[in-house]
Amino acid sequence: MAGTCWMAENPRCMHENLVRHAKNRIQEREKIEK
Repeated sequence: MAGTCWMAENPRCMHENLVRHAKNRIQEREKIEK
């Protein structure tokens, strides 16, 4: 992924990435429980 280095240098993008990843993990957990 070419954009990874730029994102790592940009705190806001990195934060959005972490939030998106966390939401994905929550959704996966909900799928497993149902």
